[in-house]
Amino acid sequence: MRKFFVILFAICLCLPLVSVWAEGSGSLSLKIFTGGSLQTILDRAKGYIFAFGLVAAVIMILWAGIEFITSGGDPKKVTSAKNRIKNTLIGVVVMILAEGVILVLQSILAP
Repeated sequence: MRKFFVILFAICLCLPLVSVWAEGSGSLSLKIFTGGSLQTILDRAKGYIFAFGLVAAVIMILWAGIEFITSGGDPKKVTSAKNRIKNTLIGVVVMILAEGVILVLQSILAP
């Protein structure tokens, strides 16, 4: 139950950061479908998804750090925490590579 509240608190702290980074303003309004071309809507959605993924990665690394600290030397918990950090970092690398692939494809296919 304690982990749930720690994760909920971390999410509440990170929500304004997601909004500021993805939208460029200080408000929490998610204006994905406010008009514009399909390309504009997809770009906005991509920004929100990328920002949410990075916030989720930070939360997962914090969770793994807490699990590592509270493991008490239990090899199973230590291994679990290390695997969580490793998998989170792999996920971040995949997200960054996906962003790069999208940018390369946009530059190739743009008129």
